Amino acid sequence: MKFKIKLATILLLLVGITQGYGQISFSKSNILSQDYQLQKNEGNQEATFKRSSITCGPDTLQYARAKASALPAINLHLTQSADKLGQFFPAPQPVTVHGLTFYAWQPDGTGSTIDLWAKIYKAGPDSLPVGQALDSVKVAVDSRSSSITDLRYTAEFQNPITLDTPFVASLETNISRNTSVVTNSWDSQDGRQNWFGMGHIVNQGWLHGYEVNVGGVPFDADVALEPIVSYDLNADFSADTTCVLDTGTVNFTNNASPILNSPVYNQLAFLDTLADGNAWQYGDGSPTDNALNPQHTYEPGNNNRVVLTNSMLGWTTTCIDSAVQVINQNPTSAYTYQDSVLIVDFAEDIEGTPDSVIWTFQGDTSTMMNPTYTFDSGGFYDVCLLAISKCTSDTSCQQVQVCKEVTGAFTTTTNTKTVNVSATIANADTVSWSFGDNTTSSMPDPSHTYQSAGTYEVCLYAGNACGTDTTCQNVTVCDSLTGGFTFSQSGDTIAFTSNVSATDTLVWFFGDGSSSTQTDPTHTYSSSGSFEPCLLLGNTCTTDTVCKNITITSVMDKRHHQELTIYPVPTKGQITFRWPEKQAFKTATVSIFNAHGQLVKQEPLSKNTQSFHQMDISSQEPGVYLLQVTNGKQTATRKITLLR
Repeated sequence: MKFKIKLATILLLLVGITQGYGQISFSKSNILSQDYQLQKNEGNQEATFKRSSITCGPDTLQYARAKASALPAINLHLTQSADKLGQFFPAPQPVTVHGLTFYAWQPDGTGSTIDLWAKIYKAGPDSLPVGQALDSVKVAVDSRSSSITDLRYTAEFQNPITLDTPFVASLETNISRNTSVVTNSWDSQDGRQNWFGMGHIVNQGWLHGYEVNVGGVPFDADVALEPIVSYDLNADFSADTTCVLDTGTVNFTNNASPILNSPVYNQLAFLDTLADGNAWQYGDGSPTDNALNPQHTYEPGNNNRVVLTNSMLGWTTTCIDSAVQVINQNPTSAYTYQDSVLIVDFAEDIEGTPDSVIWTFQGDTSTMMNPTYTFDSGGFYDVCLLAISKCTSDTSCQQVQVCKEVTGAFTTTTNTKTVNVSATIANADTVSWSFGDNTTSSMPDPSHTYQSAGTYEVCLYAGNACGTDTTCQNVTVCDSLTGGFTFSQSGDTIAFTSNVSATDTLVWFFGDGSSSTQTDPTHTYSSSGSFEPCLLLGNTCTTDTVCKNITITSVMDKRHHQELTIYPVPTKGQITFRWPEKQAFKTATVSIFNAHGQLVKQEPLSKNTQSFHQMDISSQEPGVYLLQVTNGKQTATRKITLLR
């Protein structure tokens, strides 16, 4: 549909005002002739409704121009006409105002600009502005006037204003120069006696359109002020029944957003075709219905899914929202569950929308949609879900397996390349092992021999129907450690030759307090006597010590050599030294060396009549140690093993 408008010249008139308001005048102007076409979006409505969103906008409210049979103008002037023009807008629901579009020009032909102020006010009970402006924007208007498009100005508010009560858009001047502002026609009563248009006269205040005569007729017109707005669209409806067990009629009530019914916001309401914005689908195969509040007759059946689609045909945008209800709801019960040891999370998987549910498990019940339940012990339990609607109900049951928490742990011992494991396992139905060399076992406490020395990850997998517990450790295995030595003597000098394999550490103790890490050392003794040289061997897994006795007689005669007795061997920490007869020690010390030849403890031998001494080495790590007793120039060496 198209409106063709001839914009006529309007002369200045002085008019009388209804009794009680005195004398005022509106100064009128003219606009160049032009055609204006308003799109009514007739024809294929489905093609028109392109945007689907529950938030509509921004939309520019072109309501005044849509009503126009002509587009004249009125001059704003501080003293000779109205200094403010306003337009009332309802707010049937919360509306956010982002800005204001208007049409104006400066008619004096000087080429200069005039500043106007675009403002928003709350409207009082009489529809006129009340209080201070909620926001305002200054806009410079020039003399361009070739077409309605050229006359368009847009004022954007810095902070959008949300209103849930009616408001007034205003255009204002504060100088004594004319500015022409476009309206629709008062001669043709384009305002349709809505009396949304208004003016403000200095010293008289705001006046309704019916309080002003222009050219002998009331100002029954709208000022072409077009707020830029956004708002929510929410589709909604109700039914007088949702359960039709036999053939029957259901009455539907459309409860969608009230802004749909406003001709100021919705072109369908403006065109009195509001029903075209409603599309009812009744879910039983019947055709789509466009009634506002329809009736529909259902045959007995299940799950009739009713969809109402509300379409908002704004002036510059469209949006759509839908609401759904089910008539003759027949829910199909089903559920899923996720177990966690004895605690099980249940989730409904019902087809349709029940009004309520009842779960039963282990003698207990729950009406929660998605409950969590803790069982007393592991086992198999029947769990049922009853889905209830106004029309019918349905039950689904499953046998749920509940498990106790499975745990696994283990310790290891190694002997060269063989590892022995000892496991502690609880609540497991299956046990398996991986040894890190692509071999496995299902024995509870297996023993495994590796082909090669190295470090491997041993893992225990203990599982039941609900899950698996995995624990891993690194173990190191080694080749068998062997060692020995020979020696040749020349006076007080001994040449030692080692014969070892699979060793990482090699330390010699010569029995006189001295040592060496050479593979085949030569050692010269500084005193005569009996000595016990020892070779200490070690790798990552174990240690070994080999000792032999030698006698040195070339330095001085053998004397005061006493046999040393040490016990218990092996020991768990406490060591006792004893001699077969009393002997006085002046400078005797006892020293403990680890497998790496490091001195870990040393203390002097005590003097006592029983000829014994005690030492505690329980703070050391388990393993093989060398004990060396030195008395003056004589030394005795013994190998000891520390256990836990």
